[in-house]
Formats: sequence, structure tokens, C-alpha cells
Amino acid sequence: MAQIRTKNTATQPIDFSCQEDFTFFYSLTWFVTDWGQICQKINDMRKTINFVLALLTVGTLNAQWTYETINNSFDQPYKIAYTVLNNNGYAKLENVNGKIVFYITGSYYCDEQPKVDVDFFVDGVYKKYLFTGSKSDDSKTIFITWDLAANPSAASDFKKATLLKVTINETYCDSESYLFTTFNGKDAFEFMIKN
Repeated sequence: MAQIRTKNTATQPIDFSCQEDFTFFYSLTWFVTDWGQICQKINDMRKTINFVLALLTVGTLNAQWTYETINNSFDQPYKIAYTVLNNNGYAKLENVNGKIVFYITGSYYCDEQPKVDVDFFVDGVYKKYLFTGSKSDDSKTIFITWDLAANPSAASDFKKATLLKVTINETYCDSESYLFTTFNGKDAFEFMIKN
């Protein structure tokens, strides 16, 4: 078995089961007194990294557009796409007479036609759009656009975005900001435009 000299000048046998990691982690040996501790630290780091990756994967699976056809037996079946709740609000898409309506719902809004900043995070860059929204009669929804497909640039960025940041700029009430993770926006958009 090969021998290695550590900082405390003690000679320790090398366990070859994790030797391939040794050169990469050799600089960590200043705080380790034997090879067994080095292997243990490497295994602990692997477990931590795997745990963090698993958490990120689960978060990603839950943080994307959900789309479905609603059939409540009273109304005609209709399609809807929505995100996970953020700051008491949802981003939603609905197909109304062949037009893709994009809106935020969940808070109380004051302005009848607030300015709405919509930022799509695409390829590491925020792409900003300014819309003039419309408030619903119950003041709990802001319709950002009555036809997202009518703005090809915004629709394209919507489909590719991984994050969606929406700020509803109010003059009478406090402005509201939302940040949504929007993976699979293309699938949600395509689902909405299909008959």
C-alpha cells in the first residue's frame, strides 16, 4: 500500500477507493490529519451537493406553468394556465375568443389603468416590456394585455423566459411586485392557442 506524508509528518496508508479525488482535494489536507478524514470530507461534500441538487430539482418542478382544461359542468370547458402563488398573486393566461389574455390576480389594486412593467428573463438577460393594464370590476385582477400573441416580441420572450417579474405601478396605492419561475412557458402558450 502506498504511503503519504501529511502536514503533521505522520505517515498514513492511502485508501485507493477515493484516490481519484485526492489530487483535487489535496489542498484541503491542511486541516485533516489522516486520509480517512479526507475521504469522509469528500463523501460529506458529495452528499451535501446531491441534497442541494435534489432540492433545486423539486423546486423547479413545482415552480413552472401549470395548464389544464377546466370543466365544471356549468360553463363550457375552458383552458387556463397559471403559475405558483407569489406575494399573494398568480400570473395567468386564458384564451378568450381566440386571444391569449395575460393577467395577474390576487391582490387589491386601485388604479383603473396602471402602468405594468413585465420583465422576461431570457438567456441571462431581462427583456423589459411596458404595458397599460386594465383593472377588473372587483379590483383583484390586472389584465396586462388582452392578446399576448398580438405582440410577437413579447410572446416570443414569454415562451423562452425562465423568470417573470411583474410590477404593477400604482399612483393611489402601493405598487405591487411579483417574481415567478416560468419554466415551460412555451408549452403553456402552445396549449392555450390550440383548439
